[in-house]
Amino acid sequence: MTRSFTLTERDGFRRGAFPATIPVTFNPGDLPTPAEARLSNQDREEIALQIDVDQTWDDGSVQTARLVFGARVPALGSERFILEYGPGVAPNVDPPNPVTVESTSDGCIVRQGPLTYTVLLEPYTVVSQATCDRDQRKGKGPLGPIPPGLKHFLRTGSSPPHLVFEDGDSVAASAGEIAIETEGP
Repeated sequence: MTRSFTLTERDGFRRGAFPATIPVTFNPGDLPTPAEARLSNQDREEIALQIDVDQTWDDGSVQTARLVFGARVPALGSERFILEYGPGVAPNVDPPNPVTVESTSDGCIVRQGPLTYTVLLEPYTVVSQATCDRDQRKGKGPLGPIPPGLKHFLRTGSSPPHLVFEDGDSVAASAGEIAIETEGP
């Protein structure tokens, strides 16, 4: 089965793989699993696709979902996309930076491309450590050459982020206080 749709860029900016999200509804049995679909552009070039399932039918097939993909659309232009789906359909491309999550006894490690985040099982911990393996970029960054090696953005046990002003003064994040109101004014 196929379905086509068109994205139109109206802001006057060339879009290079910007994330697009398209809500879609399927009939019972049409899309047995999210893995049985692939997306192509109007030139029939396949695009990595993520399908976020919102609801399923009684038989377990997908009822409603969101198609999430990197769309390339010219400024003030349009691009047509074709979704192929159903039993026996499989994607031929892998996501460029898939997200993997590894559970550990202390929390979890999240990896996406060259980025690695460590989240500890401690109260109020969002990210404990963040690194970028610059060697995966092969010396090329979006703004020019980058040095090799591991870059730490946040180390375990480091102080919280600081806001630094031009004159050198800084303000550190601190624990907040919460006052519980039981009555209005």
